[in-house]
Amino acid sequence: QRSPAIWFIPNTRNLYVVDGHPSNGNDEVCSGSERPTLEKDITYLIEVVSHPDSTTLLVDGVTRCHDARAGDREVLHDVQVYFSDPWHSPADAEVSDVIMTGLLLSSPPPSPPPRAPA
Repeated sequence: QRSPAIWFIPNTRNLYVVDGHPSNGNDEVCSGSERPTLEKDITYLIEVVSHPDSTTLLVDGVTRCHDARAGDREVLHDVQVYFSDPWHSPADAEVSDVIMTGLLLSSPPPSPPPRAPA
């Protein structure tokens, strides 16, 4: 159902991340206390990485959540991507440079190199 879905909890800057799979189409990646809060006026790199038996959320290359999955992960094709919906208030945020790949990683990705100071 959602593979992945990333949005903000209403009236907050807390990320809500779901990465569905055949056993649970709405499987949360982070529980309430783990959900990252993003600061205003900062650019972030947000990655949701799917493995056959887990999902990892990284913010600026740092693992923020890592949850086990049922092991029934599939590579999806013809995925539709949405950046808003008519049921919720929009976030005060800008989304750009979106990349979605069909990779299904067998192990966690290596950490990216440090970002250069702005």
